[in-house]
Amino acid sequence: MPPVGVEGAGWSAWPAPAKLNLNLRIIGRRADGYHLLQTVFRLLDWGDTVYLRARGDGRIVRVSGP
Repeated sequence: MPPVGVEGAGWSAWPAPAKLNLNLRIIGRRADGYHLLQTVFRLLDWGDTVYLRARGDGRIVRVSGP
C-alpha cells in the first residue's frame, strides 16, 4: 500500500529488492578511483518500494520515515 499522499500525485513506485552479500572482496582500483569488486550475492524475496516524483525546479529532496 502506498504512503498517504502518494497515490495519484505524480509519484511512481520502484522496487528496491534486498540482497545478501555472501562474499565481497576488493580486488583492485580503477583509474577513476572506484574499486574493482568481486562479489557473490543472493537476492531475497523481500525488499522495499521506493516512491519517486520529478520536481519542476530540478531540486532533489530526500524524505525518510513513515
